[in-house]
Amino acid sequence: MRKALLAALAAFGVATGAAAQDARGTLRAVLLGELRSLDPVWTTATQTRFHSFMVYDTLFGLDAELNVRPQMVERWEVSPDNLTYTFTLRDGLRFHDGAAVTAEDVVASWRRWALTDAAGMMISGFLASLEATDARTFRATLREPFGQLLFALAKPMAMPLFVMPARLVRDLSGQQQVAEPVGSGPFRMLRDQWVAGSRVVYARNPDYVPREEPASGNAGGKRVRVERVEWLTLPDPTTQAAALQRGEIDFIETAPLDLLPVLRRNRDIVVRPVWPTGTQGILRLNHLNPPFDNPAIR
Repeated sequence: MRKALLAALAAFGVATGAAAQDARGTLRAVLLGELRSLDPVWTTATQTRFHSFMVYDTLFGLDAELNVRPQMVERWEVSPDNLTYTFTLRDGLRFHDGAAVTAEDVVASWRRWALTDAAGMMISGFLASLEATDARTFRATLREPFGQLLFALAKPMAMPLFVMPARLVRDLSGQQQVAEPVGSGPFRMLRDQWVAGSRVVYARNPDYVPREEPASGNAGGKRVRVERVEWLTLPDPTTQAAALQRGEIDFIETAPLDLLPVLRRNRDIVVRPVWPTGTQGILRLNHLNPPFDNPAIR
């Protein structure tokens, strides 16, 4: 059973087609589960993280070779003693409400993120100060060197550091959810078209300026080639596969192993892994309730 489970998880794949994209450039996708929270600091749910990469942007990203690359940051300097990091934001960054992204927004987002994320909390143990020095520049001063600082700011796992407007997060703890999905990312969430348990809709952000370099992993230029993205909730895998084959949807995140041969036979569908290292599942017993509250049984 264990080998079968690990084999199934390692075979994580994606099936894509083009038939469902309409003349307006709408991409319809089916992901695992449904979006329940819009706040990536409040939960580590995968759907919320995917949503956040659509709506928000990050200071750094990891490319396909897991190298740290700048994203919102234009340049940065590290002092000779490795204690002071000075970052300058790219010019032209704007939130969906039209406000310019400032260093104050970064500082507020960083401080709230560090209340909940494990890497953020670790950085806080080394951090002497974090301050905005002008509209586009902020400085982090450490008590002692911490070599993983940039990686922690770039990581796409668990709770990435997504930058939000300071007005929305300055007074929030990690236990209070952000109410408005206002970011500076390549898509805007159409909140009025969100139907819980059915559909989430995003529109291309016309004011988003991608980086010049090619996209790689979570880094590089995020060039949007569709006007609209719809996440549809179809819990049954067989229904998902059938909709893909009929051209009603363009993308399913994970195809069941028993349906992969059927999908591969369709010339209009591409089946490929998106994360070569695979995914490892973890099962944890609830030790608060019987019978697993008994150490002997555990």
